[in-house]
Amino acid sequence: MKKVFSPLAEEGRRLLLLELGWSLALLAIVSFALPALLPIVVLIFLSAAAFTLFFFREPRFVPLAPESGLILSPSYGTVLKTGLENGRPVIRIFLSVLDVHSQYSPVAGTVRRIVVFGEKFFPAFRKEASLNRRNLIEISLAGSESLVVEQIAGSIARRISCPLKAGDSLRPGYRLGLIYFGSQVAVYLPAGAEILVQPGTRVYPCRTILAKLSLNGGR
Repeated sequence: MKKVFSPLAEEGRRLLLLELGWSLALLAIVSFALPALLPIVVLIFLSAAAFTLFFFREPRFVPLAPESGLILSPSYGTVLKTGLENGRPVIRIFLSVLDVHSQYSPVAGTVRRIVVFGEKFFPAFRKEASLNRRNLIEISLAGSESLVVEQIAGSIARRISCPLKAGDSLRPGYRLGLIYFGSQVAVYLPAGAEILVQPGTRVYPCRTILAKLSLNGGR
């Protein structure tokens, strides 16, 4: 799987082309029917384009090359919650509409499975958001352990993008996908992993260390 950098997410490029197409069509109609409205149409397009460029931006970054056994953050955002869920360590990260909304692989591994489930759409900062529509990406690590990155849709756009498929090989920094607008990312760690962040911590993809695997895992 090849990592290709672009300052604008693929999802944003598609949306920008769609906005341009609709705007050109509307401009053509307005120029004949109501020429006086042309400045308003142009302003609407420029505003929509500016928001698209801002929201779907993807700043370039260089992933850390941490020592073996360390788990990096898969996204921008703020740690919302840490602890155990069903006996497994988990870190929940909240992404506001001001955050970059792309996600990246926090480890080296292989995609084991991808599962989409859930039909609720609570605001992403609420604890009930764990029931929202979400995309589960399970990544096999060296040995028999695995790590799960869960993309969780919020209450606004309710859309998740993930081009991966089972069998894809990942390295830290490889793009996993994108969640539209306010959202949440959950990282389910292997049993025994030590969480190194706390609620309120600001995190950055593949540069903030979230956790350390148990020494019993052999890494």
